[in-house]
Amino acid sequence: MTTEGSSRQVARHAALSVVGLVTIGLVRLAEKIGAKAFFGEQGLAWATASISIAALATVIGSAGLSAGITKLISQLRGSGTGRARQLAALVARVALALTLAGAVAGLIYSTFDPTLGATGRGQIVMVGVLTLVFGLYLAGKSILYGEEQVSRYVRAELLGGGLFVIGMVIIVVAKADWAVVIPLALAYVPVAWVSLSRLRISVGDWHSLPVRSLLGYGAVGSVGSLSGVGFTSATPLVAGFLAGEPGTALIGAALAVLEPMYLAPRAIGLALLPRLSFERAKNSQPSRLVEVSTGIAALAVAPFCMLFVLERDRVLQLLFGNQIVGGTTLAWFSAAFFVSVIGAPAVTSLAAVRVRDATIAMWSSIAGFATAAIIWLTLGPGLGTVAVAFGYCIGSVIQVVPPILTSTRRYGLAWGSLWLRLAFVSIGVAVAATLAPPGLAVDGIALFALAAVMLPEERLVRRLVARR
Repeated sequence: MTTEGSSRQVARHAALSVVGLVTIGLVRLAEKIGAKAFFGEQGLAWATASISIAALATVIGSAGLSAGITKLISQLRGSGTGRARQLAALVARVALALTLAGAVAGLIYSTFDPTLGATGRGQIVMVGVLTLVFGLYLAGKSILYGEEQVSRYVRAELLGGGLFVIGMVIIVVAKADWAVVIPLALAYVPVAWVSLSRLRISVGDWHSLPVRSLLGYGAVGSVGSLSGVGFTSATPLVAGFLAGEPGTALIGAALAVLEPMYLAPRAIGLALLPRLSFERAKNSQPSRLVEVSTGIAALAVAPFCMLFVLERDRVLQLLFGNQIVGGTTLAWFSAAFFVSVIGAPAVTSLAAVRVRDATIAMWSSIAGFATAAIIWLTLGPGLGTVAVAFGYCIGSVIQVVPPILTSTRRYGLAWGSLWLRLAFVSIGVAVAATLAPPGLAVDGIALFALAAVMLPEERLVRRLVARR
């Protein structure tokens, strides 16, 4: 397949992925909005803490293995050895074992968490249930993308959305606040079932499978996920220790509106990684894919992050009521998410090269997480959630710079004016947020300026759509 054909393949799969990712993104948003609407600020805090614990508990397991699963299954498909199904079967077994261990760890931590520790046995058990289903969900999604069964993934996410609605109706009617995360767990079940279904396939001679590479990616991915996804998931828990339930609720609300920003890089990354791995297995160097992916990711999230900074005092109130005001906390989180999103394709591209290159993202993630932790410990007692958000932003910058530089060298990327234009946008937003009064006029001017600055990416998207 030519580079142009690969670009269209990535674009098609990314477009399909958006449907599934938007569905699960809306489910996660509705989970937190519903928790606040029906069970108050305490319900929002419970849901936020439970989701964070589930994410952290699956880092050493499905989350850490996800890139390796997708890459190696795709690589086996591209090499024509016919062993991709056996690797998927092995992955399902490993993911189940590690997820069970993670669920137990999540249960133990929940008893000490300031938000969940006093909620009772029922809510703590639900943390274990959510962790188990979430781990299998991550494994199932990685397998489907490695096999490039994107349509099946989308159908499973849509079914999960329906199960979420049913579950939410049941717990609201029953007034079961202790089961606030059950609807979300139900939403994960259809994709999780993919992983369970692979248990029926015989692994055969596992010695002929790339087990060593899988373990290498798992080790690198686990540390990287702990400092990446785990970094984000840790913020509500840290806020709970610094500012109690209200702090967890505020960070949970901020993440609820910002996490959909990850839809763009996730959709692109899920389609990009298997295609890069497939092309590299055929000795191709599709460097243009990384440049295109970065530009599209920036175009997709810049308007939202800009508006969240400019409307930081009002946007959360639209969804969660007047009690929750984002303020400076939301502004710093918005900046952090923008940085993470535009760096995500470069991080993904390194996973398609080799384990050694993937470790660069791991070490930069560790450095970013460690820097944030120092900021939290130093400023946290005085600034509370603002310190959590500021540390998260600084850590995010540190996490993405080395992968971007390395990807530029490995793939011979020619970025053109992209980074200069993104810097111009960022400075403009910071100045407007500091000096201009909030309002629709300022928002409109900012969006118009952004559209002018991102015109090359807009033309690129129109060309890709027209070619499809």
